[in-house]
Amino acid sequence: MHFPTNEHLRQSWYSVQVADGALKELGPGETVQLSGEMLADLIDAPSFEELRRQTANSIKKGVVAGEILASIYLMDRFEMPEPSIRKAVHIAQRFAANTEYGDSTPMLRSRRKARDAFREFKTVAHLWAAFRLNRVYRFAEDRALFSEQLPLFLEVSAGLLEFGKCFIPYRARPAEPILPPDAMWELPAGTVIRNLKSESFPTRLRSLLEDYDPSEYQY
Repeated sequence: MHFPTNEHLRQSWYSVQVADGALKELGPGETVQLSGEMLADLIDAPSFEELRRQTANSIKKGVVAGEILASIYLMDRFEMPEPSIRKAVHIAQRFAANTEYGDSTPMLRSRRKARDAFREFKTVAHLWAAFRLNRVYRFAEDRALFSEQLPLFLEVSAGLLEFGKCFIPYRARPAEPILPPDAMWELPAGTVIRNLKSESFPTRLRSLLEDYDPSEYQY
């Protein structure tokens, strides 16, 4: 989910996470074994503080990308008029106006930055959208989302992936799906596709669209 367009940072993050977890489990006098590839990644990785900063920025952009895909998914699921990336960007922008990230910094509030985040994280947007949908249509406990309930998280992500690879906005030019079918991060073979069954209408989503003016989005 992190650094979808930067393999070096992605491998660095993974190796640091594995090494850090292993070190925390060590007792006095114990040692840990790591592969040569992982050791090379650790040697070539940015400083821990720099990697943490880069990871925080990655999460912030991933959250926005997830919000955009989740908004389009919900607009379609509840038959709201003409779901589109423009409307979803507007929703993300309006939502961010009064919302902060977990570290108390403001969310990405400019239209351009929201669209840029979606472009950069498009290949993993289904994962971030599942993460964000869990805040409103809860299917797993936050603490277990990437551990005991990871299979359920992947099933919800599969539903979003299937939707994004097939959904073409009514006025899209060129007429292409919102997620590129051949470029997406695929899920493990055999992952069940799980779609939203709730009938609870997303009233806040609709309220964030009340001041939407398509004439502002001629780009």
